[in-house]
Amino acid sequence: MADLDTLSFESGLGGDLRDVQFLRARANGLTICGCAHAAFLCKLSQSLRENVKRPASEEEEGDRNALRVGILGMGRIGKQLLTSLLETVGIQPAQINISTRRPESSAECRQRGVQCYLDNGRLAAWADVLFLCCLPSQLAAVSADLRAHLPKQCLVYSFVTAVPPKSMGSRDTLALINDLFQLKAPQCEKFTAQSYISSAHASSLSPDE
Repeated sequence: MADLDTLSFESGLGGDLRDVQFLRARANGLTICGCAHAAFLCKLSQSLRENVKRPASEEEEGDRNALRVGILGMGRIGKQLLTSLLETVGIQPAQINISTRRPESSAECRQRGVQCYLDNGRLAAWADVLFLCCLPSQLAAVSADLRAHLPKQCLVYSFVTAVPPKSMGSRDTLALINDLFQLKAPQCEKFTAQSYISSAHASSLSPDE
């Protein structure tokens, strides 16, 4: 039935909605791109953990050195993120916990060995990296759940759109990253920013575009 236009999603759209169909593909692209960034972050974090010298007391803990990843929310982004982490980064199911409003509907996750429950505070206290995959309307309540349980060393990565984080320009961010690396390794080569936008193409666009 793939070629039957009357059964396609687009057939039910009015004229105004047809003009914005491209946003579906763009949203999918942004989701995949965001999950790729998140996967890279986890891979980098895991590599750093393996190379940082730890006190003997911590080394005795064994697999505690493995990165623990929390995913808060199991909608479209949360599911795509879980798949990316399991299939591309090499993170084991036991290293991932999920907090979702419908843990009973996450049978597929449990079958893969990923623990699912509804307890945002518990997830925050457990995770080394915490991904927020909730809706913007839920962010205030989620933040309240996390505030008292979030350890200082936990890295929070937000997929929540339409809610800007504390503004920090790319130059300031880059300077901060370089400063952190210089503290650990003064001879470390500094990161630099490079634009991937074609200046010739950009000159033909309006400011909004």
